Amino acid sequence: MVTVKKSMLLVGMALIAAMCISGQGGRGNNIAWWAAGAVQGAADTGESSKKVVGTEKDIQQLIKQADADGGGIISLLEGIYILHDRISLEDIQNVTIIGHPGGTELRAAKELVGTVGKNAAVGQKYIELQDKVEFAKGMTVEIQTQGAGKQDFFRAVVAGVDGTRIKLTAPLEYVVPSGTKVIGAYNGFWGCSGTANIRLEDITINMNREEWPIPPRNHTCHCAILCQGLYSYETGPVGAAVENFKVVNCIIKNAHHRGISWYNIANSEVCNCLIVDAGDKLNAEAIGFDHFARNCKAVGNTVINSHIELNDASDCLVKDNVIVNVKTGIWLWRWFTKLPNLCVRNKIVGNVIYKASKTGIRIAGDDNEITDNKMVDCAEGVNISGAGNIVLRNKCVEE
Repeated sequence: MVTVKKSMLLVGMALIAAMCISGQGGRGNNIAWWAAGAVQGAADTGESSKKVVGTEKDIQQLIKQADADGGGIISLLEGIYILHDRISLEDIQNVTIIGHPGGTELRAAKELVGTVGKNAAVGQKYIELQDKVEFAKGMTVEIQTQGAGKQDFFRAVVAGVDGTRIKLTAPLEYVVPSGTKVIGAYNGFWGCSGTANIRLEDITINMNREEWPIPPRNHTCHCAILCQGLYSYETGPVGAAVENFKVVNCIIKNAHHRGISWYNIANSEVCNCLIVDAGDKLNAEAIGFDHFARNCKAVGNTVINSHIELNDASDCLVKDNVIVNVKTGIWLWRWFTKLPNLCVRNKIVGNVIYKASKTGIRIAGDDNEITDNKMVDCAEGVNISGAGNIVLRNKCVEE
C-alpha cells in the first residue's frame, strides 16, 4: 500500500512523521585510516543480506506523485531496490529521497546483453538477435558498432520486443553487422535542464559492475548519478542549468565509468559521501564537476580508487575530502572549449590525498586557490599552470 500526502510520501509501511535534514554527521574524513592498508576492496560499504523490496518503477512512481503535489519527501524502505533502468528526474523539482543509513541500496540489475543475428541495414526499425533477451519498451540500448565520427557505438530506444526481434523507435542511421553486441545502457539517477531542488540522502547506489561484463562504450553511461543541463562546447549553456542538487551521506560504488557526473549544473553539493570504485580505471571520476558547472561543492567525502575532477568548471569548492589510491587526486583542466571564464576561481582546500601514482593535485586554470592540502606517498605533489593562482601551505609527506 502506498499513501501520498503533501510533502510526505509513504513507501510500504515506512513513515517519516517529522524530520530535520541537516546534512551533518556524515562519514567524510572519519575513514581516512583505510589509506594505511587495504585500499583495494576498501572496507565494508553496506553489503549485507538485505531483501529485495522494490524496483526503479516503484521509486519513479513516487517521484511523479511527489512532483504532482508540488514536491515532497520520499522515505525508502530498508532493503534492495533493483534498477532495470534509470530513475529519471527530468523536470522534477522540490523532491527529497531518503533511505536508511547503510540499509537502503539501489542496485543495478544484471546486465542485459544480446548478439545481433542478422545484418541490419540503415533505415531498418528493428534488430534481430541470436537469442531472446529481456529488453523492454522504453529502454535505451547501446549498439556497439561504428556510429557517428570516431564513435564505436550508438544508442537506440526500444519500442517493443517480439521474440528475438527488438523494435526501435527510430530508423537505424548506421549499419549493424551480425555479431554486434547490444547492451542495456543506463545510469542510476538522471537529471537535466528543468531538474531543481533535489536531495538524495542515506542511499547506497551500487552499479553492480561485477554483473556487467561488457562495459558501455559511452563514458556517461553506467554512472550512479548523471545530470546534464543543456550546453554547447561552442557557446556554453543553451538551456537551464540543473539547480540545487544535493547528495548527502550516500554510498556510491561499482560503476564502470563515473560516480557522480554533472554538466551545466549550478549551486549543487556532494557532501559526506563514500565513493568506492567509481570506474574500472584509477583515473575515473568519483565526482565530476564538468562542462559549465559553477558554484558547486564537494565537501567531506571519502573517495577510493577514483578522483575528483573539475573540467571547464568555475567558482567551485573542493574541501576536506580524503582521496585514496588514484592516479591524480584532484584535477582541474580545460577541455577544447575556448570560451572565457572557465577553470577560474575554484577553491581546493584542506584535502588529504593518499597514494597518487601520478600527481596529488593538478591545476590548469587561472585565479584558483590551492591551500592547506596534504599529499601522502604521492609521486608528485602539486602541479600548477595558469596565472594568478594562490598556492599556500600544501604539504607533501611520506609515511
